[in-house]
Amino acid sequence: MQKENLISLNIKQKIYAAAILLGMYLLLCVMFILNGKGAFEADTSKGWIILFLLLMLTAGMYFYLEAFSKKCIQQIKFTYLIAVSFLVVFQLNLFFGGELLIYARPLYALAMIMTILVGKHEGLFLNAYFAAALYLFDVYAGGYNFISPSAVFTVLSFLLSGMVAVIFTAQNSRRLDTVLSAFKIGLFAFFTGVSLFTIMSGFDVSVFFIGLAAYLSAFFSLLLFLGMLPILERYFNIVTVYRLNELTDHNRSLIKQLAILAPGTFNHSLAVSNLAEACAIAIGENVQLARAAAYYHDIGKIKYPLYFKENQTDYNPHDDLTPELSVSFIRKHAIEGYEMCRRNRLPEEVASICLEHHGTTVIKYFYYEAKKYSESELSTQQYSYGGPKPHSKIAAIIMIADAAEALIRVLNDRSKATIENQVKQLIDERMELEQFSECDITMADIYKIIETIVRISAGIYHERLQYPQLKFSKYNKEETIEQDKNNESKKA
Repeated sequence: MQKENLISLNIKQKIYAAAILLGMYLLLCVMFILNGKGAFEADTSKGWIILFLLLMLTAGMYFYLEAFSKKCIQQIKFTYLIAVSFLVVFQLNLFFGGELLIYARPLYALAMIMTILVGKHEGLFLNAYFAAALYLFDVYAGGYNFISPSAVFTVLSFLLSGMVAVIFTAQNSRRLDTVLSAFKIGLFAFFTGVSLFTIMSGFDVSVFFIGLAAYLSAFFSLLLFLGMLPILERYFNIVTVYRLNELTDHNRSLIKQLAILAPGTFNHSLAVSNLAEACAIAIGENVQLARAAAYYHDIGKIKYPLYFKENQTDYNPHDDLTPELSVSFIRKHAIEGYEMCRRNRLPEEVASICLEHHGTTVIKYFYYEAKKYSESELSTQQYSYGGPKPHSKIAAIIMIADAAEALIRVLNDRSKATIENQVKQLIDERMELEQFSECDITMADIYKIIETIVRISAGIYHERLQYPQLKFSKYNKEETIEQDKNNESKKA
């Protein structure tokens, strides 16, 4: 919520978001009229009251987003996402008619989708908004009044079970976990439905059929959720915990290419991902995003793998190039990586780190080589990456982990004190160059990152025992076993 308060909205963004929600409201009105089967004509005054209340609800949604979910207005794709998802799920719910089937509506699909794609707080709010809109429709088209037990039962049961659906969905990191949680949501919906109906209308045998329908509602919601989520993920290009886990699958096209064409870079990326994950945990950032960003941060090296030391064997193509030309090849991998990610429809949060993980730092080796042959002063900008600088804590983590892993790998002395000293120097240099000036990382975060990298690296490169230089043959081994048997027989 603190990050939301830091976001500033301009008037254009506010007007755009308001126009989208107004369009959603108008389409909702059309849905009410078309699905109401003449309810508006039968009682015009009631119809206008319902539509006015619906307008007030939509205005409340806008003010909620403006106050508590500013990213949905700043990044207008989220406002579109909310409007499209709401309209689709609402219409699908209206197809469930009849005295019993109405309780089996896929009520929780929208809340689950919003929780994954936008956030838990938005999922809870939109669950309440959806419940209120469906309640108004039931009053409008179902022939109920505002205090009708059936209408009130539906909205209360929906609100309570929807909150549970949001809580379970927010905790899941795999699609399978969400499938399994549908059983728990269904049980809660069953007992909630039975209890509320009994309290409001008294006990009746039919209450168990209503509870069973409420149980099925969780599974219909799950099916709708699983069907819509991949489409919305791809179309709106939104990063989710499910998608991030899938992106780090070694069978993904880009990852397979990296492993085959640039095996040294692939192993480096795996090592960086271990450091980045641990650092993300230490400062409370998105672990799945840190892992995915680490996997793809050097993906651009696929195009020219031999121009990078970790992929070279005997031949170094830079031996035949001038420092200026070598720098152009080195610098290209950040741009190529970003473009590859964009072509493959990877989330912007992952793609942008291909550019940001080097920031505007100097490519030291070739700058030093160029100075050998130049009598005049050289511009460091000519031998630097083009940026931009890191714009997020995850990008800063990848910048530090990437440089630290490469540095530690070539150290002769890998003691804990040496690693700590080298990592601190590395970070001090980047702070001197103001590489973290455009992200919200704090000194407390940086100290935690240093401590984490030192701990993990010291564990990987710890001192090992020197084994004696002995060589055993099959004959020697058999002889030793035979001697042991003879010794045991003598003791006996």
